Amino acid sequence: MAPTSFPSGTDIYDHYGSLNNLTRIPDSLEQVSQQIWTVWVSGQLNNATTWATPFTSSGSNGNISLISSASSIWTNWTTHIQIPGRVLAPLPSPEEVHQRVSKEVQREQEAHAKAETLLREYLTAQQLAELIEADYFTVLSETGKRYRVRRGSAGNVYLLNDKGQSTERYCIHPTMAVPHADVMLAQKLMLETCEQEFLKTANKTPLMVA
Repeated sequence: MAPTSFPSGTDIYDHYGSLNNLTRIPDSLEQVSQQIWTVWVSGQLNNATTWATPFTSSGSNGNISLISSASSIWTNWTTHIQIPGRVLAPLPSPEEVHQRVSKEVQREQEAHAKAETLLREYLTAQQLAELIEADYFTVLSETGKRYRVRRGSAGNVYLLNDKGQSTERYCIHPTMAVPHADVMLAQKLMLETCEQEFLKTANKTPLMVA
């Protein structure tokens, strides 16, 4: 005989989650799911057959139906129950994780290669030689000042004096993560075409000169 009432997915999380000190979603979704499942089954399962309520993606009750085995209940639970903003589901296999990471690494490498190619297309012969030899290049600004742009994206631009010494360091970069070469190209173009905007925007750090 079916029970007169059955808690919703949200009720189960609120009750059993609090019993297990689940005040936040831990790193392992499988761990929290196992904890709640253990308590739930111990109170509801009877000879591997029980009346249960399927869970929707919002954690609310659906129509009551007979689920004939613990494994069926478990599949229903892990597939559909949602805990604040995240869905409990079987963790990906090591092979799937490796494939995802490999694809991400490949995309990142391709982006850096394209950015490096574009940067070198905009460098003068002298700047390109400097970049290859020392991993930086010198930019002559629109006001005649010399700046050194080092490989990097933050705090990598230096104002040079007549002796070639660095007297000031500037930090200016996009708010989003982009390849270093893209940042270096943007810094070069700003110094050559809108130096005052560059100086107005960048954070400046005076340097000690011997």
